[in-house]
Amino acid sequence: MRRIAFVMPSARAGGAERVFVNLLRSLDRRLFEPVCLLVDASGPYLELLPDDVRRVAGGGRRLVRSWPTLLRALRSLRPDLLVSTVPHVNLAALLSKPFLPKRTRVVVRESNVASISLRTDRRAPFFKVFYRGLYPRADAVVAPGQAVKEDLVRWFGVRDERVLVLPNPVDTAAVERQARSGGNPYCQGLNLVSVGSLTVQKGFDLLIKAVAHLVRGRSDLCLTIVGEGPERPRLEERIRSLGLGSIVRLAGMQVNPYPYLFHADLYVLSSRWEGLPNAVLESLACGTPVVGFHCPGCAGEILESPRQGMLVAPGDVKALVRAVDYYARGERPKGRSLLPARFHLETAVARYQEAFLEVMGLG
Repeated sequence: MRRIAFVMPSARAGGAERVFVNLLRSLDRRLFEPVCLLVDASGPYLELLPDDVRRVAGGGRRLVRSWPTLLRALRSLRPDLLVSTVPHVNLAALLSKPFLPKRTRVVVRESNVASISLRTDRRAPFFKVFYRGLYPRADAVVAPGQAVKEDLVRWFGVRDERVLVLPNPVDTAAVERQARSGGNPYCQGLNLVSVGSLTVQKGFDLLIKAVAHLVRGRSDLCLTIVGEGPERPRLEERIRSLGLGSIVRLAGMQVNPYPYLFHADLYVLSSRWEGLPNAVLESLACGTPVVGFHCPGCAGEILESPRQGMLVAPGDVKALVRAVDYYARGERPKGRSLLPARFHLETAVARYQEAFLEVMGLG
């Protein structure tokens, strides 16, 4: 049995954390002994971690304070594999590689199109240097889709064969169970939903602009945005200035967002860039089609047929309006999952397990 240490920034409700939680819950215990190390041991996903997974808390909320504790734990645990996610944790893991047991392989998961996401980060010069200097030293880099892989190879010097494209696992049974456990949060009419942190990346300002066009032809339209973040004041002001206070609802962070996905008529992806958006996958698992921007990233690698939805040119608000209107005029049968098979939990976890064994030289 091989020990795998998963290093997470926190147990908050984020897409990267959701991927790791699904892996921790689903890895074959005959093959692997998973351990969870948390920079910040807080968040709703703590309740989702299985009882048989050992947990190590860094003891602080910031990486600089928690990492010494986590590094000591890693040296003591002597894992066969260390797997980390999100850039600052990935860089800490790679910087620590010389201080880990020689047998420990280090795998980092890059969830975004880094060359674009770094443009809006004030720490971009620092991160670019470390990406180029450290990512090529990883034993493997996991990308959720081909677009992220190509970005890593082109801009950060990671060798093509070192980047493993592994789909995000979606626990469709858990999603359906939680979706049906809550009531319908909507009124009658055409209900649009989008989920994500309230940041510039998610493009909710563009989505609100699209809704301002859509309401001119429909009186029954509502948009609900689930999530929290620093752009809330600007979005609230935009909603007020466009007179959409009764149309657009900022629902905040929801521990269980799945009733919003399940009961919606359409999910709208308004992001300026993405990795592989979990909310899109989970919306499809709920049987809700997706319309949105074909933004840089892996969103375009998800949809396989018009039943699942359609994507339009990045940032083209008028095209987004037409796409929403097109799907709104059709029948909206609900209930059957629209999620492509490769993202289903068993299939995706099997891919991860094969990759982990291969990195450890056991494949």
